[in-house]
Amino acid sequence: MNYALSKTATMVKPTPITIPTEPIGRIPRPVDLIERVKNADSEDPKLAPLYDAAVRGTMERFAGAGSPVVTDGEQRKHHNVCTRCVHGLPNTAPDGFMIPFSDGHTRRLSRLTRGPFRYGTQTLAGTVNL
Repeated sequence: MNYALSKTATMVKPTPITIPTEPIGRIPRPVDLIERVKNADSEDPKLAPLYDAAVRGTMERFAGAGSPVVTDGEQRKHHNVCTRCVHGLPNTAPDGFMIPFSDGHTRRLSRLTRGPFRYGTQTLAGTVNL
């Protein structure tokens, strides 16, 4: 039977599929914050208003887009995959070498000041040596 020509054939409407989403990772920072962090310590208290504005803007954009999850976009996070595990250890210093990226941002690695070296992990109580 040719269903295309049949008067009794009906088309089934597809059921819309909803794929739940949520933001993960870091949302790009505003240019003014990037510039100021380049020229100062990322933990400088003078940067607090810029971090606050970046967090507020990120959360407003998530909410405005109807995101089911509203986060701060990791705007205040200044540790990266290379420094997170050693940040706060007593035998590191923040003045290690700088890695420049093509988009203009940089990452500074920690400098080991003395041994022994052990990785640490961040907890609510502070850094714990592993």
